[in-house]
Amino acid sequence: MLKRLSIIGHPLRLPDVMRGTSSFFKKRSQEYFQQQLSGILGLKYVFCLSSGIAAFYVILETLKKLSARKEVIVPCYTAPSLVVAIQKAGLTPVVCDIRLTDFNADGDEVLKKINQNTLCILGVHMFGIPWVDIVDLRKKIPKDIFIIEDCAQAFGSRIQERAVGSFGDISFYSFNRGKNLPTYDGGCIVTNSKAIAESVAEAIAGIPSLGAFAGVLLALKVWALYFSFKPSFYSIFYPLIACFKDTSVPDDFRIVRYTSFQAGVGSSLLVHAQETFTARCENGKRLISLLHGIPEIILPKIPENVVAVFNRFPLVFKEARHRDRVMERLHRAGIESSKLYLKPLHHIFDGSTTLTINPERSRRIDLGYKKDDFPNAVYFAQRLLTLPIHPLVEQEDIEVMARIIKEVVSR
Repeated sequence: MLKRLSIIGHPLRLPDVMRGTSSFFKKRSQEYFQQQLSGILGLKYVFCLSSGIAAFYVILETLKKLSARKEVIVPCYTAPSLVVAIQKAGLTPVVCDIRLTDFNADGDEVLKKINQNTLCILGVHMFGIPWVDIVDLRKKIPKDIFIIEDCAQAFGSRIQERAVGSFGDISFYSFNRGKNLPTYDGGCIVTNSKAIAESVAEAIAGIPSLGAFAGVLLALKVWALYFSFKPSFYSIFYPLIACFKDTSVPDDFRIVRYTSFQAGVGSSLLVHAQETFTARCENGKRLISLLHGIPEIILPKIPENVVAVFNRFPLVFKEARHRDRVMERLHRAGIESSKLYLKPLHHIFDGSTTLTINPERSRRIDLGYKKDDFPNAVYFAQRLLTLPIHPLVEQEDIEVMARIIKEVVSR
């Protein structure tokens, strides 16, 4: 049997899942989990919800009450679900290009997009690589423009010893099964602003609970996740697991409360969080070291004052054919890789994508840009390959990935 290494993974332990099971009916488990997150992130106010995208939507609804502006600046290469949330909130996404150094938004391009209708800037820490421009951004923009940090892929990452999520006005994290702290689903909103926190608390006051049957089903999914993260189990059941993978743009998303079961799992995972963060960081450094100096590829540049807790490792091939060949070779070696988002936002939402946020609002979405706008994002999407970097990746796996990449690009 060929060992198969998943693109996502986490050392989810039996005690972690058992902690969730024992917390099933304990409402205080959520309060305790939020207190843990507050201490780790250095932020006063934490609110848990059903997903990171639900958290983002609640943030947008909150900021709408504080300002009449309507535009949200987003990087051109990021999760298309963010556009779904912006549209659902009745706001307008304004797209900016990315850099081909750290693969995050180009700060200079962000500044060019600001106008009198700018409500907020969404700073995405893609792949767990901190968006360093955010450090000085507040000094350069009007005080009445909010900064939201998207830390969905970056739990554990830091800039100048500060956790990402602590630089903006308000931020959100994801606890989805593929993220750095996986409780299958879930996410949280964090802020240091009392005024914003009060508005968020008001916004989520009426959000319903998941429901008893759905809560039990979610718990079973966490148990399934516990097994699927094990390389031996994943290798055996790979054909079945692969059927459940979906990269399509979601029409909508549910907004419900986080469960006590998930909070229990999250609390247990946080005990070992620094260990897993370090493994992701060190695995990334190892890959960069092994691939450094190869002219046919572009590696992310990580500043010295930054800790990048990689969610996945991004690699750009200057020739697209090399990407496809490497992906094929890795698959034969039992290592799963991914192109992630196949297109930049302005190619996804070009009038060909229909969103059905509710039956009354089904419509085609066109962001209004030309195909050749945002050249860096277009180039990036056509050549990106992401590699597994999680704590279950062994040094031998990293060496195999590096060897295959070197062999393919040298031909």
